[in-house]
Amino acid sequence: MFNAKEIDKIIATWSEESDDSYHTSTQLLERAEKDEAGKLAIVNGKISLKRPGIKGPWPVLVPTDTVEVTYYQQRMLRPFVVEDIENLEVKPIVKVPSSDYQLVVSSDKMEIVLKTQFIMGQEYRLLDSDYNQKLVVKAEPSRTIFPDVIDPELVVEELEEMNVHGEIFYEDIYRACKGRIDTEVVVVKGKPATPPVDGKIDIVCDLKPRPIITDENDRIDYWQRQVINCVEPGDVLAYWQPPVPGVPGVDVFGELVQPRPPRKTKFLVGRGVKLVNNDTVAVAEIAGRPSFQHGRLVVNPQLVIPGDVDLGTGNVSFKGDILIYGNVMESMTIKAGGTVEVMGSVYHATINAGSDVIIKRNLIGGEVSAGCNQVVCLQLVAVLKQLCSELEKLERAFHQLKNHPSFSTKDLNVRGDGYLLKLILELRFKDIPRLFTDLLDVVEELEPDDQVTKRMVDLLESTASMYLGAGPLRIKSIDEVAQNRRVLTELRETFSDFLNDLADVQVNYCHGAKIKATGSIAVTGPLVYNCEMFAGKTIELKGMCRMGVYSAKDSIRVKRAGARGSAMTKLMVAEDGWIGAELFFPDVQIQVGTARMITQTEHQWCKFSYKDGEWETRNLT
Repeated sequence: MFNAKEIDKIIATWSEESDDSYHTSTQLLERAEKDEAGKLAIVNGKISLKRPGIKGPWPVLVPTDTVEVTYYQQRMLRPFVVEDIENLEVKPIVKVPSSDYQLVVSSDKMEIVLKTQFIMGQEYRLLDSDYNQKLVVKAEPSRTIFPDVIDPELVVEELEEMNVHGEIFYEDIYRACKGRIDTEVVVVKGKPATPPVDGKIDIVCDLKPRPIITDENDRIDYWQRQVINCVEPGDVLAYWQPPVPGVPGVDVFGELVQPRPPRKTKFLVGRGVKLVNNDTVAVAEIAGRPSFQHGRLVVNPQLVIPGDVDLGTGNVSFKGDILIYGNVMESMTIKAGGTVEVMGSVYHATINAGSDVIIKRNLIGGEVSAGCNQVVCLQLVAVLKQLCSELEKLERAFHQLKNHPSFSTKDLNVRGDGYLLKLILELRFKDIPRLFTDLLDVVEELEPDDQVTKRMVDLLESTASMYLGAGPLRIKSIDEVAQNRRVLTELRETFSDFLNDLADVQVNYCHGAKIKATGSIAVTGPLVYNCEMFAGKTIELKGMCRMGVYSAKDSIRVKRAGARGSAMTKLMVAEDGWIGAELFFPDVQIQVGTARMITQTEHQWCKFSYKDGEWETRNLT
């Protein structure tokens, strides 16, 4: 038990401890008030401020892109310290709606397109926020403001100021202006030119070789001349329907638009053919085989060589058909205006034929060309088609960039359009200079045999020089590009006229050779090895195809493409073509148009094509 003195002492100690605790708590409270941070808040859309303690940090306001903050009449875009709110103004932004339009004339001046643009407006309201030392001011959308419609009369008045003469589609203008939707609509159209009716040649004779006639014991009489289709003097070969010129049109500014000139404005014939009945009927003057050569209908006689073509016979050059019953030996050259048929093999020799080439046995090395200049014409037509398409895209890109609001045309007014064209070519259209380089390479293989063809070659070379090296800098106006495109289109059509009689190549076995044909190439034997082929129609290889490059317009069909452990085999067709094989080995390059792929695994009975930016694989039937 404690006595009275001890109890008094304990009570006294409690009292002293209680006083010390009171004083300590008071000191802590006073210190916290001195260190308290300043804070900002948004209450009912208004800024509220709590000032900091003596040693506390000041509040910071962080603007965002949905509010407009002004402090002491100065626009604030970055976080800043707030000392008072009397000179602070925070307002939510208002995105003002807008509506605008543009009239764009097409490059051929046959259409005017109305482009409308409507941008929605938006009102915002401040979001309430609790007190924070660093307050991020935010606003949220509160109301959408629709843009005003465009007055159609403004569009019509601008069209009248442009002095247009074409048909104006007033209803389309009204719908585009009132719809409050971004649109592009044709509002003026010129009257297009009526295209001409091209001259037409109706062939009434058979231009292709007939099969060799066999006797009742299935034996072939190679001396029988019926392997080649023949006509007799006086036989009618073809009738000609003269062309009908087109009718000029009118563009949107009232200017005449001339139609293209009709093709086949003359009925052209060559040796062995005569025109009668006011030059509308072609008849044979000599016995021989009819064919088309360089756009002309001709009749070729036939030369027969009973043995080999070697040093004993020398090189063979004949304007008609050539039939060789032996072999064509190394380094020999055969040139024929018509068909070349070899019953034996061809070894490291050159064969240039105006029509088909048939090799019954093997082709080892050398070069074979069926169609002569027609092969080159076929390549020219393919390159010119790509060039015309790319030049049209170049024109559109030029106009889009030049008409862009942020683009300055000051330099172009001084230096001409060539500087911008060169820039666009280097950045976006690198294929155009490459295609012109390819064009010049093909032109070098062309052998002009008349003044007309020579002038066409000169025109191709001069046009190509404008797009190679510093050539674009010499172009003063974009109109020159349009003119070049029209010229190349006309040349393409002219070269196309030379391709009426497609020439084929047929061989049994092929090794290390180069083959070109305006028509199709067919290898009927077991193997094609390391060859280079170009066909205007199709390539069909009945056996294996190992190494080499094989290009056709329509299709390539192979039994087996590639081989394990060998160099790459490349198969190429035009953009609408297909490539098929019973078996594709890995590392075979397949190209359709400009799209390329390399097989990674084996593919059996597959046919590859490329449509709408994607590869398609189907079963080969």
